[in-house]
Amino acid sequence: MFVGKSVHSHLAIDDYTHYIWVYVLRNKHEVFNKFCEWKSLVENLSGHKLKVFRTDNGGEYTSNEFEEYLRKDGIKHEYSIPKTPQQNGVSERMDRTLVEYVRSMLADSKLCLGFWAETLSTAVYLVNRSPTRVLIDITPFEVWFGKKPGVEHLRVFRCAAYAHVTKDDRKKLDSKARKCIFWVTVLEGKVIVYMIQKRQVFFVVEMLVLMNCQEESSLHKKKNESLKLKPLLRKRQRKKKKAQMMKLFVRDESVTAEGDSPSVPQPV
Repeated sequence: MFVGKSVHSHLAIDDYTHYIWVYVLRNKHEVFNKFCEWKSLVENLSGHKLKVFRTDNGGEYTSNEFEEYLRKDGIKHEYSIPKTPQQNGVSERMDRTLVEYVRSMLADSKLCLGFWAETLSTAVYLVNRSPTRVLIDITPFEVWFGKKPGVEHLRVFRCAAYAHVTKDDRKKLDSKARKCIFWVTVLEGKVIVYMIQKRQVFFVVEMLVLMNCQEESSLHKKKNESLKLKPLLRKRQRKKKKAQMMKLFVRDESVTAEGDSPSVPQPV
């Protein structure tokens, strides 16, 4: 993957459904290759040819190689005027939204900025499966793939994950799981996890345990609090029972005292 190795990102968004594709890059020279890869992907998925491609005036989009490729395929290339991002409003607004998502997720998870690319891919993954204003009662994912997205695998970003270790990768008494950081990004049924100890990103299919760090800590906190409160509750219950017994005893004494007949003087 791309922990700390990527510097730039290339964002592509469908103007009709607002479905997003994002590619992280080490340098801007990779934009053309990523565009060719993206173009083949979307044309195969949709069954339609790309007709209009709108960008800013960045040098990665105005190269001779890029222009020649678009001209050969009959794709109309629209530029936005410099310093007028509102002409490419859909892409610019989504770019700002994703930046806010990444900033908030990194701050909440207390991860370093080197994880911005993984955080960005996770944010895009979630936005594509969330409702949008331009579509009614349907998500961008449903429009493109014709099925509702599954959400049962979603967890809090940067939650603890325990990846299963196969027999070939461990000795007899070694642990059967490795503690990792879980990202929601799923590729072809594989979950992307980050192993903290070795600082490696790898794909895994079998997750031995997958939990929410906040839920786990809250459960431990509630358990510890309940263990601490048990002696206090028992002590309170004993005091309450003792007070009730004392009230009954005092009430019985008062009843017997009131029930005694007064002494009658004997005649002389």
